[in-house]
Amino acid sequence: ATKRWRRHPWRAETRREVSALTKELRAEKYDVVLDSMGNWKSWWAGSLTRSKTFVLDDRSLRFETCRWLANVRVTPSRDAFHVVDKNLALLAAVGVPVFDPRPDARYLPAGATAASKDFLSRCKGSFALYHPGSSRPEKSWGVERYADAARRIEQELNLAPMISWGPGDEALAASLADQLKAPMPPLFDFPDLAAVIARCSLFVAGDTGPLHLADALGIPTVALFGSTEARRTGPYSLRDGTLSAPSSASGGLLSRKKRHVTSILATTVAASAARILHRGSRVD
Repeated sequence: ATKRWRRHPWRAETRREVSALTKELRAEKYDVVLDSMGNWKSWWAGSLTRSKTFVLDDRSLRFETCRWLANVRVTPSRDAFHVVDKNLALLAAVGVPVFDPRPDARYLPAGATAASKDFLSRCKGSFALYHPGSSRPEKSWGVERYADAARRIEQELNLAPMISWGPGDEALAASLADQLKAPMPPLFDFPDLAAVIARCSLFVAGDTGPLHLADALGIPTVALFGSTEARRTGPYSLRDGTLSAPSSASGGLLSRKKRHVTSILATTVAASAARILHRGSRVD
């Protein structure tokens, strides 16, 4: 909705929707707002609440002047590199103790509806989930590569393929499902999606939200990274299966931007899957 609001800020519909959002947020009477993004969009959303704002002032990223408008700027430790560790600095700033930094979403499947239970009741045997969608084109590994890897993993590890997808992924997911003759669940909400992911033996995807959900559910993942840095935004709990595209010898930001996820081979993905599954990488 925010994209539409920015494109048409003066429309009556935009004003009505923003007004409704503002009333809804202020009705909650939040004590504080924890802004982990530190950009103008997150500042604007937080400002609607009129609550005290704590912003993550991560100087390793581009500095946004809106951070000066927050009530409290929180600088993460120099030892914190992964975004999870950096974001947890906000909790420390408001006095919330952190006993285990690992994301844990294992409570989500308990809220699953009959829709996912019915779908899973028709799934026999062990399966691997493949999520070909991505938020940006440079994060996409490509349908043909996913299909190649899925066939190898099915042959070598006896894991039937299943296709995961979300809004905007329909064409990619349908194409992959057609090539593999694999089932594709309907578009589920969060608890139902978590229930499906929790049943799989392996999750293969690029740098996407469902990948991190699988990691938070304790599922072994093969995570495919190109220009984004896996050490910073990759799976947090189970990192053995994370694959990064080769970079040039020069290193640095420019080198990372030149890396493309498509340089990762399907044989490498299958080998990584075999390694982590034989090792028993799973959080229980």
